[in-house]
Amino acid sequence: MMSDVLTRTRARIAFLRDVADRKSVERHYRRNPPPITHGAKQVFVVEGLWDNPNHWLRLWVFLHAYLRDRKADVIGILKSRDNWDNWRKRKSLEALGIRRFVYLDDMKASEADYAAKADTLFRNVSSAQDVFDLPLPDELPGYVYFDTVLKEARHPQPKLDGNPVWRKLLADVLHLSDFYRDLFQQNEIVGVVSSHAWKSEWGALCWTALRRGVPFYYMTAHYDSIRVRRMASPQDYSAPNEHLAYADFCALPEAMQRRLIDRGRSYLSDRFAGNSDFIVLRYAIDPAQRGKDRSTVISGLGLDPKKPLVAIYTHSWFDFPHTQAMTNFTEPLDWVNFTFDTIKSLTDVNWVFKPHPCDQWYGTIRLRDILKDLPPHIAVAPENSDSLAIQTIADAVTTIQGSISIEAAAMGKPVLCADRSMYTDWGFTHAATSREDYAAKLRGILDLAAPTPAQSEHAMAFAATALAPPPQDARWLKLTCDTRHLDGSLYSSVNTLLDSQGESLEREIVKLSEWLENKHSSYNVWRIVDHCAAAPGTTQY
Repeated sequence: MMSDVLTRTRARIAFLRDVADRKSVERHYRRNPPPITHGAKQVFVVEGLWDNPNHWLRLWVFLHAYLRDRKADVIGILKSRDNWDNWRKRKSLEALGIRRFVYLDDMKASEADYAAKADTLFRNVSSAQDVFDLPLPDELPGYVYFDTVLKEARHPQPKLDGNPVWRKLLADVLHLSDFYRDLFQQNEIVGVVSSHAWKSEWGALCWTALRRGVPFYYMTAHYDSIRVRRMASPQDYSAPNEHLAYADFCALPEAMQRRLIDRGRSYLSDRFAGNSDFIVLRYAIDPAQRGKDRSTVISGLGLDPKKPLVAIYTHSWFDFPHTQAMTNFTEPLDWVNFTFDTIKSLTDVNWVFKPHPCDQWYGTIRLRDILKDLPPHIAVAPENSDSLAIQTIADAVTTIQGSISIEAAAMGKPVLCADRSMYTDWGFTHAATSREDYAAKLRGILDLAAPTPAQSEHAMAFAATALAPPPQDARWLKLTCDTRHLDGSLYSSVNTLLDSQGESLEREIVKLSEWLENKHSSYNVWRIVDHCAAAPGTTQY
């Protein structure tokens, strides 16, 4: 009884502290609001659907940069006029100086009308492919809706028959498409910035903008630094994550290529040392597990140490698996089952499935509950096993399209990707062109060529722009991971940053403003390449 009282008391104190920190942060924004031109004909749209302290901070930084040399009013998108949660989000946007708002719950047609249209559309759906092929408004890709269902259901394969979530979320897509179409028709919108580019409420916004030639800025943070991907056309939607194209890398002077390679090598070393607060790495990296010999590790997995080992790195089950327009498999569970069925008869090789860190993070669907009654040559690694320890002893690696491919290729391991990825054009992996091609390559994975030394260095160069933050001597703004909001500590972190890192914030605004003028599609890529263009050791800005 007493322990319950203490738990509630601590939770209440933490809540009150978080509220106080939020108010302090918002006071800072009000003292220094972005230069919005209220009443201007041109309008910039910001998304206020995701209540995260870092999202509001990034919006504050972005609007200062964007509006530095532009005159535009700003409209904030909110879910509803009702409830305290939406009221808090509006207050955060108001602290940024925003006065105009639109609400997704302001429906053009009735909820019943959208439900009826969804029933008609979904009537003949009997497979995942049918979902992908649905004729959605504005030719919105069906996988946006499909991935939204996976996320809402928190399940890799929600059943189609008799499952109301499919029709409910299809009705939402129809409503959102109408809502955003009207928003763009009624306003002269010159740009959109959003915390996400997937899930229907964000995906439909992004797609509506791109179909109308309006720039969409997907702004987030990965590996401790701000990332902004500027998309300009529907073709960009299949490659929404920041990265450097191989052709652009080849066009760089040799000295700059070498600096990117060195930066990637340095970053990967830092990554494997566990020096990042990013959520995936917090669960994937544990240096204390290293140092055991290969035979000991393989025997500990219950496998025969005399056989070669192939590591199979899985994916998050429902975190928008189609963001790179995957076509060979419907979702990660489809791939896992297909892979398992393929390797069951390949007994001359050890196969170990490495669970994705999100198995622990979400704690819902777990690989160990899916793969049971395993034959002696197949194992599932413990969820908390160190990623590098598995990579080091593996003779080859396979995955769909994860960052493990970059790490393993940089280490010189043969890597088989089950589908296309943002690094396919770089050539340091083997990419399957179909399910059948994947199965054939999987059967002969030990015969696949390992990356050449040059290709391994290319993987490092790719890591330098797609994964790494700017190097320390570029004086970048370091952010605490967005997920820290869940433990109630993030507003405190942002508060401290605003109080003590004024110069860093101003430098970030200046650099972001320069990037916006430059027209490069990826902020982090541009600033790292820009830094590498200077003499080694020279601080940019």
